[in-house]
Amino acid sequence: MLNWKPSDVKWSKSTYDYLNRIIMSEDADEAGVETVHAYNFFPRYTDDPSWKHVTFGFRHATRPELDMYAPQAKHGWFYSSIMCGCVRYLPWLEKKIRNRGGVLVKRKVENLSQLAGHYDIIVNCSGLGSYHLIDDKSMAPIQGQVMRVTNTTARLAMLYFTDDCESAHTYIFPWRDICILGGTAVKGNWNDEPNPKTRNEIMQRCCKLVPSLKNATVLAEWTGLRPWRSKGVRLERETRYFGATKTYIVHNYGHSGGGVTMHWGCAEDATDLVGQCLQDLPKHKL
Repeated sequence: MLNWKPSDVKWSKSTYDYLNRIIMSEDADEAGVETVHAYNFFPRYTDDPSWKHVTFGFRHATRPELDMYAPQAKHGWFYSSIMCGCVRYLPWLEKKIRNRGGVLVKRKVENLSQLAGHYDIIVNCSGLGSYHLIDDKSMAPIQGQVMRVTNTTARLAMLYFTDDCESAHTYIFPWRDICILGGTAVKGNWNDEPNPKTRNEIMQRCCKLVPSLKNATVLAEWTGLRPWRSKGVRLERETRYFGATKTYIVHNYGHSGGGVTMHWGCAEDATDLVGQCLQDLPKHKL
């Protein structure tokens, strides 16, 4: 989606500012966060996005730029954004949690009642799992297939949008010595197995934008399920009773393909809600 709700833009701005602080810190390399310059290409003129002020240097692509990179495009944007390599970023965050005394437990939870009585406050960040975990049938997957390939020449992120100008049909995200190539966006498809035919189609489309990718080696491929929610992101608190046990729940899920883009801003608001829940706990539990 190119135009988000005001809350989505706010969360994205908070996240963008936070990641930029990491970029300007000694943790940038370990966290896998860096600046990237990006083009969005469209088959027709498209209004500016609601998030344009979040990025640095947003402008319309010039005709010479379109002729150079995407001759078939009628319109385009250029801006500076951020690449967050989650293969580094998530372990970095986990280390910070452990260093502050946090304990991570891997456990399968099929119903929140399994946690009631053990925890006074539950933060539900189960993504697409909320379809089953809390029976939220407004959740649905948007299947996306991508691949990781070697990269020696690509330096610009490029996204080419479909005729409706709402979803990126083809995208190339360079990150250090690799590129992420995509993609697909199939709503309602729960299959998480990569399709060889789709892989070939993605590679052909990406090579039209960056011909040198024809020489790239495929390192990995996978199919993910974006946690789309028809009602948008759910970020709110709830009080539930499991039998006689009163439990506070903070929901933070339904980010579709914008999870990394909005994650820190949403986490800040979720933390505020947890603080409210702590204030409402009986004094003997504090």
